[in-house]
Amino acid sequence: MSASIAATNLQEPVPVVRFLNTIRTASPFWWRAALAGAAICAMFFTAGFIDERTINGVNVWDKPFKFMLSFTVHVLTFGWAFALMSEAERGSRVNRAMSYAFVIFFALEVAYMAWRASRGEASHFNVSTQFAAVAYKVMGLLAVGLTAITAWFGWRLLRTETGLHARAAGIGLMLGAVLGTIAGAYLGSQPGHWVGGAATDADGLAFFRWSTTGGDLRVAHFAGLHAMQFVPLAAWLRPRASTIWLSALAITVVTAAIFIQAIMGVPLFAV
Repeated sequence: MSASIAATNLQEPVPVVRFLNTIRTASPFWWRAALAGAAICAMFFTAGFIDERTINGVNVWDKPFKFMLSFTVHVLTFGWAFALMSEAERGSRVNRAMSYAFVIFFALEVAYMAWRASRGEASHFNVSTQFAAVAYKVMGLLAVGLTAITAWFGWRLLRTETGLHARAAGIGLMLGAVLGTIAGAYLGSQPGHWVGGAATDADGLAFFRWSTTGGDLRVAHFAGLHAMQFVPLAAWLRPRASTIWLSALAITVVTAAIFIQAIMGVPLFAV
């Protein structure tokens, strides 16, 4: 009997595979978007080895790569959230319209980043010409559109579904949109993401490139946005209603603390 049980367990997919299979089956639109995002990620990653030019001390393709990686994680989160919706809600006209708008908005943003990278120029905080200044403002509006759509999906989950995981996903999406927008709006209004320290990413934290010599406003933006994954994950690990609110409070406090730390010019990790 024990051998039979062991054989059955070996045949069961691991949680990550189940997660991906759920998205592929229930949310084919977001599954295809994630595959496209991963493919473009690979292109930008490869470009970084071919093109050795740098901006702010890091490869010109570093930012487009990171944004496409973020997009892939974001739409996989949407895919899981949509799997928690009823079929009628998933296929509603407004949710389909919002889904297409999200992909289009992000495509415009990353296309501009890639174009700037191909020229060896910065996309963010670049106001060197009138066109660059207008384009940067448009990027900000598109970013607000992305977080607004994220909040919409969270609100629809809370309005239409009653399960614990649906509530966790809904609150996570809405909270991530709010925290990410607040931190992102302040970040975008500054002349750069550094607060004190060296104005370069060359000596930044591995992979993330967050400043290790001064404050970095990107950290709070990152933490706030990822509330959309943190809250559902906490509820999955400990499926209690109290977990949803405690995790939401925790990520809010952490985001606020990291934000205050950054504007005081203190790095998250000093090296």
